[in-house]
Amino acid sequence: LAGQRGTGKTTELRRLRDELRAGGATVVIVDADSYLDMSAPIGAFVFLTFLAGAFGEALVAEGVLDDRDLDGGFWPRAVKLIWSIDRQPHGTTDETEPMFFESNLGAASDSLKRRIREDRSFRAKLQRRTEAHLELLKREVNTHFAELISVVRERRSAPEARVVCLVDSIEHFDGTPANGDEVKESLESLFVRHE
Repeated sequence: LAGQRGTGKTTELRRLRDELRAGGATVVIVDADSYLDMSAPIGAFVFLTFLAGAFGEALVAEGVLDDRDLDGGFWPRAVKLIWSIDRQPHGTTDETEPMFFESNLGAASDSLKRRIREDRSFRAKLQRRTEAHLELLKREVNTHFAELISVVRERRSAPEARVVCLVDSIEHFDGTPANGDEVKESLESLFVRHE
C-alpha cells in the first residue's frame, strides 16, 4: 500500500488482518516506525533483521506465542551472525573494530535492536560490513520464520494454518532535505534488487 499519511492505509491493513483472521489465518501487524529510523537509508540486512525480530515480538504481543516459544527471538541469532562476520577479514581499515563492544549475548541483542533504530552510523557500518553476507542472513531469517510458523501451527493443532505478517509504515521512509534522495534510493533498491 502506498499513499500520503492519513489516507487510510493502516485502517485498510487492519481490515485485511480482520478478514484474514475471519478466514482462519493467524495474522500480526508490525509497525516499521517502532523499530527503524525512517529518516535514514535502509539496507537489506537491517530490514530483514527488523522484520524477523518484529515478527516474533508481534506473535507474543498478540498472545499467539509466549516468550518461551521465541527462545530469545531473532535478535540473538542476528548478533551471532554479526559476530561470525566480525571474525572474518575486512577490506578496509575503518572496518576493523567489532560491531559490538558487549560480549554478553543478551546485552548485544538489546544493543542491536536499539542501535538499529537510534544510531545511524552503526546502521551504515552494519550495512557495509554485512553486504557480502546477505545470503547467510536470508537463510537465518527463513529458518526463524519457519520455526515460529511451525510453533503457531502446533499450538493451533492445525498443520496447514496460514500465518501472515503485515508490515505497516514502510511509506514513512522519507529522509530529510539533505538525504531524501539517498533514502528513496535505498528503499527502491531494497524492494527492486532483493527478492
